[in-house]
Amino acid sequence: MASPILGCASQYRVEVFLLQRVDNADQPLPVPQMRFIGVLEGIIQVSWGRRLRNFSEAEILLDFNNASAECCRLFQIVADSTRVAQLRIWRDDVQVWEGEVMQAIEGTGTSVKTINARDVVQRLDDTVNPPDLPGGPMGTTGLYYPRMPVTEIAYDIVERNLTDTRYVDPVDDTLILGYTVVEEITDPDDIVSYNAGEKVDSVGNILRELGQSYGLDFTVINRSLRLQRRRTTRDQTFARLTTQDLIGDAEARANGNAAATRGWATTQAENEKEPSDFDTNPELYPDWPGITANTGVTGSRYGRIDILNRIHDNNADEDDVISSSRRAAWGRNPPPSEILLPTEAQLAPGAPLTMPELVPGMRIDFFAEDGLCRPIRQGMRLLAVDVVWTPSSANQAAGEQVAVELSTLSDVTGV
Repeated sequence: MASPILGCASQYRVEVFLLQRVDNADQPLPVPQMRFIGVLEGIIQVSWGRRLRNFSEAEILLDFNNASAECCRLFQIVADSTRVAQLRIWRDDVQVWEGEVMQAIEGTGTSVKTINARDVVQRLDDTVNPPDLPGGPMGTTGLYYPRMPVTEIAYDIVERNLTDTRYVDPVDDTLILGYTVVEEITDPDDIVSYNAGEKVDSVGNILRELGQSYGLDFTVINRSLRLQRRRTTRDQTFARLTTQDLIGDAEARANGNAAATRGWATTQAENEKEPSDFDTNPELYPDWPGITANTGVTGSRYGRIDILNRIHDNNADEDDVISSSRRAAWGRNPPPSEILLPTEAQLAPGAPLTMPELVPGMRIDFFAEDGLCRPIRQGMRLLAVDVVWTPSSANQAAGEQVAVELSTLSDVTGV
């Protein structure tokens, strides 16, 4: 049975599959199929992670010193099948990561071989949203969405691109849609209109834009794309950590650089200028000067500190811009107190979190008191997880290191 305790895995296993999109005659299959190839042997290190709004990576180090012919045969299949071969990483008996092989590396002067892989967000970055994308919710091509949950907008953009038969055969050729989870949304701030029109960009970048301007979060667990709203201090915390839960030191920083008393949002592009004949022919420029809104306070102890968020959506309506202005000012008044964890800081085995709970986007509260003149309690959002495991050897026991990256939630309080 898998140990849910961080840092206490006894064994890792890495399975190899081929994602078959065509048959033996190179004709597209009706549905892509996963074919099991084998289990990697000679593992000397497994590294994997989880990321918010980005792809995660895995790296497998293999030592083929005195390896069998079967080990080399499997590595050769992987090397001949980059972007087709898939890795599944198991922590004891629980799967923790899945993705496609990007590189297989070996050299003449060493018996160590390396396999690098990325999760399915890489495929969203590899998919270009065309200007005439068919099947829009209002019967149009392009990206025109009425007011609806931001997670549903994101799913629709992903689905339409992965099933656009002009460019993909079979549809959903990387098996993403069937594993996608869409969070149900009821908060009015997360119900938006999105009218980017004939936008040309990668699907991954469009999702990141929805995150920046409209509060979408997304991550991948194994093969499952999770589309969810951004967490705030109104959300339940999954755990409360202290400095005792870390291996390594934390730094508390009162950060006036991140302060703001008023958030602004505008559809006006950076460096965009008023047309020279606007005063005489304003009817020619219905989109100038765009929509601008602000949310904040006047007369605070901090004076006037503004922050501006530009919305890359010339068809956004006033409600969208107002909502974006609120997000721009989140967590900035009073100036945030940040808890910074160095990259080498790891979670201790006694931390009140288990591996299945480490889902990027979740809320974690952190308490820093030891040795501080100004102890703080802070709501934080999990941005990234990095795990490194090495097997036991004649000189050492098996070891697992778990590091996390956290960022500040909407507001912070001193204690």
